[in-house]
Amino acid sequence: MPVKKYQEFIPHFTLQDSVKRFWLLEKEYTAEDRIEEVTPDACVELILNGNPYSVIGGSAKRELPNVCLVGLLAKPLRLKAEGLVKIVAVRFFAWGAFAFLENAAGRTDVTNVDLDPTWQQVVQRARVLVQGENYQKAVEEIEDFLIGLRLNILFDPKQVRTAAKLLYPITSSSENRKRRAARSATILTIITL
Repeated sequence: MPVKKYQEFIPHFTLQDSVKRFWLLEKEYTAEDRIEEVTPDACVELILNGNPYSVIGGSAKRELPNVCLVGLLAKPLRLKAEGLVKIVAVRFFAWGAFAFLENAAGRTDVTNVDLDPTWQQVVQRARVLVQGENYQKAVEEIEDFLIGLRLNILFDPKQVRTAAKLLYPITSSSENRKRRAARSATILTIITL
């Protein structure tokens, strides 16, 4: 099974108490070698899976959904795949997914994830980037979204917007609105420092 690409990314410091790593994988599975075994660890994985894996074991074959959550496992998880698989994933600490994914609580299996519309948009953008083999940008897209979620958890968004308006007066041109939005994002980053 030739691994074409595997890379891990250390998360932004505002996420490091919840996110252990971001990772990506591009791997070609062949008919002779198409089994992948996931060893249990103390992490929860949110996986954006470009090509489906099938779960081996149990009474019925199950395909993993395109977006799935692999919870804390009690035993190795055996997966089967065919062809080229492209994945971008977030490896949360065991406690880390709860703040970002409401339906993560208590999961100890492989689960389809019900994402809210904002998450779905991020996943769709990341999926397009992965299919275009722009993995780095896909990871950045997900990381930026998680940072935004974290800031909304840490700080009241209304207070942050009020502070931004005081620092940068509202102007009418669309270009100035874009600049102001970029500055507001910078302020949010500075606030977390």
